[in-house]
Amino acid sequence: MSHIAGRCDDKFSAVADAFEAAARQRPAGMAIAVCHRGIVKVDLWSGLADEKTGKPWDKTTLVCMMSVAKGVSALCLHLLSDRGIIDLDAPVHRYWPEFASHEKDSILVRHVLDHSAGLPFVDDPAPGLGALDQDAMERALERAVPIAAAGQVRGYHPVTMGYLAAAIVRRMAGVSIGEFFRREIAAARDLEYWIGLPKEQHERCATICGDVTGTIFGMPDREPDSVLGRAMRPVTHHLLNLPEFRSIEVPAINGHGSAAAIARLYGLLAYQDPEPILSNAAIERATTLQWSGVEQTMGHFRNMAMGFILDADNIPMGPGPRSFGHPGAGGSIGFADPRRGLGVCFTTNTLYAGHGVNPQMASVCEAVFGACEE
Repeated sequence: MSHIAGRCDDKFSAVADAFEAAARQRPAGMAIAVCHRGIVKVDLWSGLADEKTGKPWDKTTLVCMMSVAKGVSALCLHLLSDRGIIDLDAPVHRYWPEFASHEKDSILVRHVLDHSAGLPFVDDPAPGLGALDQDAMERALERAVPIAAAGQVRGYHPVTMGYLAAAIVRRMAGVSIGEFFRREIAAARDLEYWIGLPKEQHERCATICGDVTGTIFGMPDREPDSVLGRAMRPVTHHLLNLPEFRSIEVPAINGHGSAAAIARLYGLLAYQDPEPILSNAAIERATTLQWSGVEQTMGHFRNMAMGFILDADNIPMGPGPRSFGHPGAGGSIGFADPRRGLGVCFTTNTLYAGHGVNPQMASVCEAVFGACEE
């Protein structure tokens, strides 16, 4: 039986029970954190941070949460918009003139956020660590030809969304998106989450394991000519545990941190404290439904807002029209449930490659919602 550790408020004891049951069913390294009305009520962990060495998961463990980073990257754009520095309805080329080439002059910032920019992949530079450099990806995006006019194709941008957002942030804030998040959001609130992990934090990282090749990271090998296979070419499964990958900024994918940090981040968005990250008006804009339906890259149903995914039957983020957040490949998720005043994060280093969401994640999140209704 996997041992669970950490702390859990009595009101959320059902969450601890569900978490322990999940750990028994599929022993793995994982963590759950819940922030309720501004206070962390649950911070639990279980299993191994590294299967090969037997290193246990503990309070200091950091993990790559994959596309949970997309919500964090989107938050950076919304913060710049809230400050009047960018306009979400403006064309991207207003802030990045070189981007307008090859029929991209009609792509708006909001299209980047809701995955309708028509740029789910770039075919250059060549795959590998060199391709993950922000400058190299910006040049590739400048050369890219959209697969459709802006707003016409709703297709998940698994890698390029982050680089597009980061290009705007860098030009308008003068620093990389990882540094912007650290300075403007994380440092002031003591959030242990990074896009581009400092080398001195690497020893805290959980090793990614499980059926990694069965997830989207194996698509370049399984279906290299598909849209998703082409989209994932820069970030294959071979890279995920390399120190170079942890250090570089891959803004759509490689945010590393603790479950407590992401739960607190979304908790601040769900339950505004005296110094909120975003204004109420900005949160309203960020979480307004842009489109609903099956997107064309992965074939998944989505209720899509601007950079955030809204609650749906296939993603457990709390029943309600304005629950929002972002899942990550293999089983992580971070989200806000404003109706209940919740910020929640479930994360694991043992990736799930089955149909739908990680069943461990779903069962534990259901227990969170039930605890709040009692």
